[in-house]
Amino acid sequence: MLGAGVVDDAHLDTVLWSLVWRGLLTNDSWAGLRTRIGGNGPKVRVPQRRGRIALPRRVGPPTSAGRWSALPVVNMSAEQRATQVADTLLGRYGVVTRGSVVAERLPGGFAAAYRVLAAFEQAGRCQRVYAIEGLGAAQFGTGAAIDRLRAVRPGGRQQRTTVIAAVDPANAYGAALPWPDPPEGVTHRAGRKPGAWVVLVGGELRGYLEKGGATLLLWGDENEALNGLAAARLHGTRIRLTSVNGSLPSPLDARGKAMQAVGFIHTPSGWRLRTEGH
Repeated sequence: MLGAGVVDDAHLDTVLWSLVWRGLLTNDSWAGLRTRIGGNGPKVRVPQRRGRIALPRRVGPPTSAGRWSALPVVNMSAEQRATQVADTLLGRYGVVTRGSVVAERLPGGFAAAYRVLAAFEQAGRCQRVYAIEGLGAAQFGTGAAIDRLRAVRPGGRQQRTTVIAAVDPANAYGAALPWPDPPEGVTHRAGRKPGAWVVLVGGELRGYLEKGGATLLLWGDENEALNGLAAARLHGTRIRLTSVNGSLPSPLDARGKAMQAVGFIHTPSGWRLRTEGH
């Protein structure tokens, strides 16, 4: 980089984050990561003290904020790395399927992970199980995860509403499960995108909030998704909807009335979700 002369902010930012994803660099602040995924958060004004000389502000991109430092390089063989990856997958998903491995975009794909997981099974470190119908016979789980699945009674699943990031490993859609088709008449599709959120009711997808908080997709019982979204406190996400299933609801139609009932306010620029203090 030094031999290339002047390096612009955009190129430097790209290089820094490529080193982060490779596990070679870290930062002492969450500010850059939050900005990168779209969560800037509210701006807080800090009162200036009189009589102090104002220092120049940094001019670099906000995604590069903080102090960067190199991480120690860990030398391990390909076999050791594959073993560590398999352990991470089991800890992250409980039950590892082809879809969950593909979603991780690992070198060697599912075939490489399968060889290690099969060896784990022979060594008693995990179990092969057909836990999730329709996701193939090549499923591997930890003993604790399988015991919890066996303890679930048919028809006894709780209809708990959960709002999580679309890229969260706990979101099976786009990994172990395919995304549902868009609602009728909608071309926008859901995806595992940073900054996006999903509303799950009893584990089933009911809502998808796109990054930026302007586009919302709804499936099934819309009231469940709207209630879950209103009850959640999404850090750094300002919700001002301009599209719900492809159109802007009217305050007079059924969807608009349901949105008002859970705390949405209709404004000239869209539907804003009322929050505490705002």
